Amino acid sequence: MKQIIRIKDYIQAFSEKYGRYLDGVLRFAFGMALYMVIIINTGYNKTVSNPFIAVLMSAAAAMLPVSLTTVFACLLVIIEMTSVSLEIAAVSVIFIGVMLLMYYVFRMGDSFLMSASLFFCLFRMPALILPFAMIFPPVKIIPVIFGIVIYGIIIVVRKDFSVLAVRNGSLTLAGRVNLFLSDFFTSERILLVLLSVVLAMLVIRAIRSSRLNNAPLLSMIVGDVLFGIVMIFGNYYLNAGISYVLLAVSLVLNALMSLLIIGFRFNFDYKRTENVQFEDDDYYYYVKAIPKTRIPVTEMRVENISSADTSGHHYDEPEEINTGGVFRNRETDTPAGED
Repeated sequence: MKQIIRIKDYIQAFSEKYGRYLDGVLRFAFGMALYMVIIINTGYNKTVSNPFIAVLMSAAAAMLPVSLTTVFACLLVIIEMTSVSLEIAAVSVIFIGVMLLMYYVFRMGDSFLMSASLFFCLFRMPALILPFAMIFPPVKIIPVIFGIVIYGIIIVVRKDFSVLAVRNGSLTLAGRVNLFLSDFFTSERILLVLLSVVLAMLVIRAIRSSRLNNAPLLSMIVGDVLFGIVMIFGNYYLNAGISYVLLAVSLVLNALMSLLIIGFRFNFDYKRTENVQFEDDDYYYYVKAIPKTRIPVTEMRVENISSADTSGHHYDEPEEINTGGVFRNRETDTPAGED
């Protein structure tokens, strides 16, 4: 734990010194990863399904407000859908437009969660969303749900692309819209991911906010187990096509991320917990005080070294004393500064 705290202090000092450049680099890297994973899972429009376009969008997102990273991702999805059919693109615009409108009207904040949930779901590792529940309040689950909805749009279109594509001509306009909406709202995979993520995040946040000792660690364990159980049994009964290998890998990575968050943010020393009780004229107060883990400051020995000549003899500097506002040299009894 102390080693983690030392690393945390080093990273904090480094970010304070190079924070401006580090923020831009991280935002560019995340934007690049997000846009590339969208392109890989769609790729219907040959113009925008180009790594060079992803680089340009990532560079722009790194220099603009953080929320535009999510907006660019939504625009990329909509443009990809136009190459499937204009009807599917119109439905996607309605879905995404309503979500963005709700997001900005209600000022939910942390649009990063929408992008992160979309990225991890497309990466087939939704368990990596869970550690954010230890940091953010329950209302932040709404942007996570929005990201899962956009993920659902992508996987439904990918599944039914051969039928939904306008060049196929086997379905009418109304038929394509009806097929898309039917498959979206009856998708076992979307339902299972949405249910498992939301349920696990709510449980994690509830335990994390409780008064239990080691609540962050306990919330991580319970949340991981609950998520795994829901995914395994849900996949068994719904046949949602979840890969158990990727599920196991994502749970391990989730545990590592959670441990890093606990070490960096919740470095509490539960062995020194104190329960304090006091009162005023109106209330009784019961306080549970949990100190943070601290690294003891190493005692330093300071040694005063006087000036010395080359022969090794030490000489004391002349001492000046204040006599009536005039500083005088103790040895010569002359005002300081005079020869």
